[in-house]
Parts: sequence; structure tokens; C-alpha cells
Amino acid sequence: MFDTHAALSEVLAGVDDLTVDLDPGVAARLAASGDRTLVPRVQAAMERFLDEGNFYGVEVLADVLAGILGTRAFPLLLRASARPLGHDWDSLIGLLGQLMDADPAGCRPTARLFATERHPDLRLAGLWALGYVVTADDLDLLGAALRDADPHVRQIALGSVGSLRGDARVLPAVLEALRDPDPAVRGTAVLTVGDVGDLGALDSLLALRRDPSPRVRSLLGHATGQLIAPGWGPPRTPPGPAQVETAVAALVDLLADPDREVRVGAVQGLGMIGGPSAVGALIALADDPDAAIRAAVAFALGTLAAPDTVATLRVLARDEAAQVRSELVTALGRPGRPEAVPLVVALAADPDPDVRVRAAAAIGRLDDTAALDTVRRLAADDPEPRVRRTAAAVLARQAASAPA
Repeated sequence: MFDTHAALSEVLAGVDDLTVDLDPGVAARLAASGDRTLVPRVQAAMERFLDEGNFYGVEVLADVLAGILGTRAFPLLLRASARPLGHDWDSLIGLLGQLMDADPAGCRPTARLFATERHPDLRLAGLWALGYVVTADDLDLLGAALRDADPHVRQIALGSVGSLRGDARVLPAVLEALRDPDPAVRGTAVLTVGDVGDLGALDSLLALRRDPSPRVRSLLGHATGQLIAPGWGPPRTPPGPAQVETAVAALVDLLADPDREVRVGAVQGLGMIGGPSAVGALIALADDPDAAIRAAVAFALGTLAAPDTVATLRVLARDEAAQVRSELVTALGRPGRPEAVPLVVALAADPDPDVRVRAAAAIGRLDDTAALDTVRRLAADDPEPRVRRTAAAVLARQAASAPA
């Protein structure tokens, strides 16, 4: 019989003293036990770990608490995530997201309650959570937060507003945020425009090419690409030819920006949009003196698979910077790209081990039976252990997916 309280004592001892071996399976069994008599002890220990800054302990017990209580653990865990301990809480944030996905209606009242708290940390946690469970009825609450004196409050609220795609009240709020005095808020607004996907925002977005903040300008490429050629989200009204031309011209203009990250962002946006004008601008950058720009170009052109890029791709495959060759082989390794196989196979013999690692992985994604011989050679003979490990993993996945 599984003694849950003894098991919890074992977990707490292992978290308190990292020299004690902690079997992760014990915490998993506690989470699956459904024993609610454990909850007071778990809560008390979690509070202690929060006070001590024991992030590992908090995240172990968060999993236990969520397993026992399900979405009823949401208020406790959201409160824990609000503690300003200088930790990013990746695991805890992911767990909160799972709980909200499982029961958005059940978690929404807690998110709203926190979003109206006077304590700033709790309020920020609530505004963030609303982005997962938001409905049109929350827009008044979020609108008030967008007018808050604290730029961090405005930034978090803006991210949640962006989840309300299709609501006619969202676009004016986002356009107003593009003019916010705080650059972090303007940056979030730029990304939100791309996610919301309303082409009516295009001119306001592109006007930020002259924004004084390099960070804001660096986000324009991705946001413009997502607005014109969305890679995710619900179906949208496609842009007209004039809108595409305007967007491409604006991104080409950003290629002359003095800030490298702005230029990289513009290259990424052109790669997302594609088309003759964008491809021509990218090809012209293949000999840029900055390796970071050439690497972005290699990824963009490698992803587009345009027939008039073949000669440029071959040049980039011989680039002196391994970073460029790595980005190229990563982009080429996509299913349904038989024309990419010879170039990827050639890059599997690259002198840089990172390029060979990526080439092995790319061949696995290309799913070309003949090219797997190259992966077998890498697995057997490559002098670099990580290349051999990657190649062996590719072969194992291929074998596992092969028809019986």
C-alpha cells in the first residue's frame, strides 16, 4: 500500500537536501493519488519554499497540488507565481496554462479577481492569466488597465487584449498602444498587431519605422510578416497587392537601419512575405558584410523554396561563417523539399560540427531514403560525439516510424 504522507515526507526531504536522491516517480504518484489530506502539508511546505526562494521545491509541489486538486489548485498556484522572486517560473507558468486550457470558464473568475487586486504583483498575475481565458466581457477591465500609469500593467494588459481577435473594439485599443510613451508597451503593441491580424493597422504599424527605440523597430519585420502572411491563427482576409507592395517596400527601407537587430527583423519579415520583390531584396543581401544578416537571409531564402534562389543558396552553403551555413541547412530541412536534398547532403560533410548536427537532423525531416546513407556514415564515423548521437537518434526515429 502506498503511504502518501510518508511519501510526501520523502519528497520534502529530497527537496530540502539536494544530496538526498529524490525519485521523481514518488512525486508523480503523489500527484495521481487524489489524497486531499495532503493538501495542508503541501501548501505549508510550498509557502516555506517560496519564503526561502527554493524554486525547485515550489515547482515540485505545484505539480503535486495540481494533480490532487486539478483546476481547484489554480488560485493557489497563480498566487505563488506572483511572488517577485526574480525567477522566471517556466514550469509553473506552463502548469498554469494547462489548468486554464483544461477549464477556462472555471479559472476565469480567479483571473478577473486577481486582475482587480490592489497589490501590483497579484494584479499583474491576473492580467496575464486573463490572456488565456479572456472573453469579450473582460474588455472593459482590460481597457482600464491599458490606461494605467504603470507601463508594465499596460504591457501585460495589451498582451491579453490581443487574445480577443475579431472584436471590433480591439483594434482601436492596439492602435492607441502603438503611440504609448513607453517603448516596451509600443513593442508589445507591434507584436499584438501581427497577432490580431487586422490589415487596417498596416499603415500605423509601418509608421513606426522611425520609432526612436531600436527594440520597437526590430519587431516590425516579424509583425509585418505575420500581418501580411500569417503563419498561424484563424483564416483571415488576404491582403491586396498594394498592401503587400507597401509592406515589402517598408521592410526594404528598414534594411538600411543602423541597428543590426532591426535589419535582421526586416529580413525575417521579407522571408515570411515572400514574392518576387521580397526575394529580390533578400538575394541582394547574400553578400552583406555582416554574418548575422547573411544568416537571416540564408534561413529566409532556404524556407521560401523559390526557384530563382538556387544559385544564391549554393553560394550561402559555402559561406565562410558557420552560422550562415547552420541557418541554411536548418531551413532546408523541411518535408516535401526533394530539391533541397543534394545541398543538405553536401552540408553533412561541413567542417563545422554544428552544421553537421543540423544536417543530420534536416535529412531526418526530409524523409529521403537514399539520403539516410549519409546519416548512417555520420553515426558510424563522425569524429564528433554529438554528431554521432544526433545521427543515431535520427536513424532510431526513422526505424520506429517505418511500416512493420
